[in-house]
Amino acid sequence: MLKKYWIIILVSILLLAGFALTLLTSYFVAYKSLGEEIRQNSLPLTSDNIYAEMQKDLVLSIHISSLMAHDTFVRDWVIDGEHDPERMSRYLQEIQEKYETITAFFVSEESKKYYHPEGVLKKVSEDDPHDEWYFRARRMNSSYEINIDTDTADQSRMTIFINYQVYGYNNDLIGVTGVGLELKQVQDILKTYQDKYNSSVFFVNDSGKVTLSADDFQIPENIHNWENFSTKALSILTSPGTSFEYKTDDHRFYVSSRFIPEFDLILLILKNSENLHERLIARLKFNFAVGLLITLTVVGLVAFIMRNNNQRLERLANIDTLTGAKNREVFSVIFSQMAKENKRKKSPVSLILLDIDHFKSLNDRMGHHSGDTALKKFSRIVSETIRESDVLCRWGGEEFVVLLRECPLEEAEKVTEKIRKAVAGNPIHLGTESINMTVSAGVTQYRPGEPLSRLIERADSLMYQAKKEGRDCVVSENHVRFS
Repeated sequence: MLKKYWIIILVSILLLAGFALTLLTSYFVAYKSLGEEIRQNSLPLTSDNIYAEMQKDLVLSIHISSLMAHDTFVRDWVIDGEHDPERMSRYLQEIQEKYETITAFFVSEESKKYYHPEGVLKKVSEDDPHDEWYFRARRMNSSYEINIDTDTADQSRMTIFINYQVYGYNNDLIGVTGVGLELKQVQDILKTYQDKYNSSVFFVNDSGKVTLSADDFQIPENIHNWENFSTKALSILTSPGTSFEYKTDDHRFYVSSRFIPEFDLILLILKNSENLHERLIARLKFNFAVGLLITLTVVGLVAFIMRNNNQRLERLANIDTLTGAKNREVFSVIFSQMAKENKRKKSPVSLILLDIDHFKSLNDRMGHHSGDTALKKFSRIVSETIRESDVLCRWGGEEFVVLLRECPLEEAEKVTEKIRKAVAGNPIHLGTESINMTVSAGVTQYRPGEPLSRLIERADSLMYQAKKEGRDCVVSENHVRFS
């Protein structure tokens, strides 16, 4: 028994040894490089994810603003003199509702009117500090900008605006349009990542003041006020991105920063490293135990299945080595399964018994090698003619059986005739000689509860009738004859 399963025993030992070695190596490597991994990879990756999540919303908003800026309605309405302001308000309201933005707006270069879904809110003026954004946006070199500002319709609400320049047909500036995103959307993203990565996630401006954070932010609002952080703060504010370890008397943090050009702000991530090592060790030990248990279970199951199925698999050497068709033993098993399936589904099953005509004389005249060639070609022709769900079996010598699943007798007759014609139309080329091959066939339909021997006997009788009637023909138990 051990000799029979020596391969699986060897593989099991190697698998267990390799698994144990890998986990132990991972344990020591991870323990040693945890801090570096967090500082160099985990935190920067977190900042990438947050940046990508924010960009997803921003790209959509930029696309919406671009559509508005290139909308012929907006251009034509402005060029025609901005008559009927309610039309513009309705347009902006539809944009706001369709794309679920917090606001939508248009400011005319000609009239300086600020159009909003609720109507004309005001006229922008260079003397009003709240309108500075418009005069900056109209002079910008790019077609749009992203900025955080108070909402003109609600001065208590901070909003992320996409300001997009609108040009007329003569390429002259006729206004600025765009949409606004609620700042809470970004705060929700920060809160999600803060919870997911167990880190503090927030934005600071170029002076180090915290300008955007989750609602439960509890760190001092200027990084210059952090304990022993003045040098680190300067590095953050003067570089596009950095990561380092920060220690105080009571805590230890891993810090990562990244400049976000769209907001003109710096993204900061702080991860408290307390107990990280202990948790990693505990997790690795747990993974080792679980992995070991799973490995042993899988190996045990595989060994059990192999032991119980080995003899059966050996018995079911299911292919006739010469023709590639199924052999009798396998066909009997398939037939038994089909009989049970037929009992459940009541679907018709038919059987064809095929015999190559004058095969003995071919063997005697041309030799057994030629006979083998004929058998192989015959099997290939039949296999290519029947369906994949059908089963071809070499029953013995030059006799073959085809089992047709879910196939009534009438369809089986057509399939058999198709086989007869395919065989007759494909002569065998043996050296310089071409030999035409024909087949006689009997076709019958399975009767529920009928044993295979009886079904074969009925098909055999029909096949011999085909032989008597001159060969190269098909005889069905419906007394149908094809030739």
